[in-house]
Amino acid sequence: MADIPQDKLRGWKEIADYLGTSARTVQRWEAELGFPVHRVPGGHGHFVFAFSQEISEWLGGPGVGAGRTLAAASEPEPAPVTSVSDQEDRSGLADVEGPRPEPLPHDVSRDRQTPPTLGAEPQAGRLRIKRVSLPATLGGILVLFLALSILAVVLLRGRFQEVDVGQVTILGRQLLAWKDGKIAWSFDFDQPLAEANAREVNRRVRIEDLNNDGRKEVLVAAPLLISERGDSSSDALYCFSSYGKELWHHSFQDRLRFSGDDAGPRWEISALMVTRNGATASVWSTICESLLSTSVLYRFDVRGGAAPYFVNYGHLRSLNRVQTASGSYILAGGINNEANCGMLAVLKEGGTSGHSPSMTPSAECAGCPKGEPYRYFLFPRTEICRMIGPPYNNICNILNTDGHLQLMSLETADAQSDSPQDWALYALSPDFVPEKVILSDHYWEDHRRLSAEG
Repeated sequence: MADIPQDKLRGWKEIADYLGTSARTVQRWEAELGFPVHRVPGGHGHFVFAFSQEISEWLGGPGVGAGRTLAAASEPEPAPVTSVSDQEDRSGLADVEGPRPEPLPHDVSRDRQTPPTLGAEPQAGRLRIKRVSLPATLGGILVLFLALSILAVVLLRGRFQEVDVGQVTILGRQLLAWKDGKIAWSFDFDQPLAEANAREVNRRVRIEDLNNDGRKEVLVAAPLLISERGDSSSDALYCFSSYGKELWHHSFQDRLRFSGDDAGPRWEISALMVTRNGATASVWSTICESLLSTSVLYRFDVRGGAAPYFVNYGHLRSLNRVQTASGSYILAGGINNEANCGMLAVLKEGGTSGHSPSMTPSAECAGCPKGEPYRYFLFPRTEICRMIGPPYNNICNILNTDGHLQLMSLETADAQSDSPQDWALYALSPDFVPEKVILSDHYWEDHRRLSAEG
């Protein structure tokens, strides 16, 4: 990624001086027109800064010169006031012939009590009425309207220009969208965000053309923190236009009940996927709760309409989709709490699929969606997992190659870890029949070492 431009303008006054306008005007541009101003994280908006290169791109012109022209146009000078006594009489009324009266000594009481003589020359300093034709008035209004329209186009040209966002990063409480190594737009969530490295951000972001109009929207699973809010807020799913306008967002406040115990909120968004049927797109998101380790799979339409689709007694960590001769299916992989092992739910895409099957009363869900999954697989822990691994394995990845499925089960390491991992790779046919399993090289190294140790 290219370096962020270093020509930094610090504070409202320095930014306004650079543009040749006032600080209030720049603040109004930021509030109404998206002027590119940045705030120091955690500074509560008191200290701001801007980059001259971003200002030039926002103006859509060559930079400093364009900024000063725009500033002058945004604050018109007041119209000059001319005293009536300094002008020739243009009232359009015929003067009464005859000599003008001699000037009289100024008498305020007489000025107030003596009405002017009809047809007499108006005295200096008195208000005179000028006849203005209707066509001239309408013409002036039309010219003013056209001028304001042109100014609005100039101001908004850069703000609402479509941007092909290439990358998204999270900094402080801001989302930064990048194009060609430069900040294209930013969004302030008005509350702190959890730190996220590049791998985590990639998991939380999808850039897709949801409306099938050639413009890509940006979906973000925002990792909202709750330390400064004092409530039980959860991760939220945001959808932005290509130029940074918030189209919709959804906050997850679901509550589930398993065997008398409540689950949620807070919810963590653990997986995100976009599917398409013709011109219609759907957004799929899994949310996980940590207390009882339960999950909900949600389905969204392109306008943000949400519906719970499937509830699992255990975390869901991976999503994919497969289309076969028998129909279209959503695949959700993760963990089953009841069996303490990896699981895969095969769900018909056409409707809700209820919840995971229960073998004991502790796994029974009250108030979950109706229905049941098309298939539900359990993947027992391997020998290595039982000896040196966590209390469960986890279906962390689902691969689809022309309908042939491969499911990766982590047996010893976290999916986010860079250390060597012991994994098992299960192969399923297009009819969801298990075919074979392959174990990683590191799995066999651990197996030989543990066998030698007895």
